[in-house]
Amino acid sequence: MIVNNADTSTPLNAATVGLDSELKQWLKLAGLALLKQMDRIHFVIDLDYKRKYGLLF
Repeated sequence: MIVNNADTSTPLNAATVGLDSELKQWLKLAGLALLKQMDRIHFVIDLDYKRKYGLLF
């Protein structure tokens, strides 16, 4: 059985669209937070490497 989603214009469908929008926003914020944290970790590792091999100054 093939269901055409264009035919199902129900309140549930509208709620799903709103949920998708909220989920996209949440994923975007979570991704940005993860990138920021990864950048911090990279900075610490890079600083430790430079300190270990005398490359700071």
